[in-house]
Amino acid sequence: MMPKHLTGRQKQIYRAIKDFTAEHHRSPSERELAALCDIAYVSVVSYNLLVLQSKGFIKLEPRLSRTIHIIRSLEEEI
Repeated sequence: MMPKHLTGRQKQIYRAIKDFTAEHHRSPSERELAALCDIAYVSVVSYNLLVLQSKGFIKLEPRLSRTIHIIRSLEEEI
């Protein structure tokens, strides 16, 4: 089982999702997250989204784009 604490990059992506969703009333795409977080490769975003999901902070809908749901706040981080 993975530790529940988040790395700096994971926190950055989490906050970008939260802020983008609040402003635009929809989830960002992985490409938008990469741009917002100044990440060169979308695969880095994809990997970190899967980690955030495995740690219980977000939920991803398989095979659907822009479906990132925040299900746990950073304040709940162990």
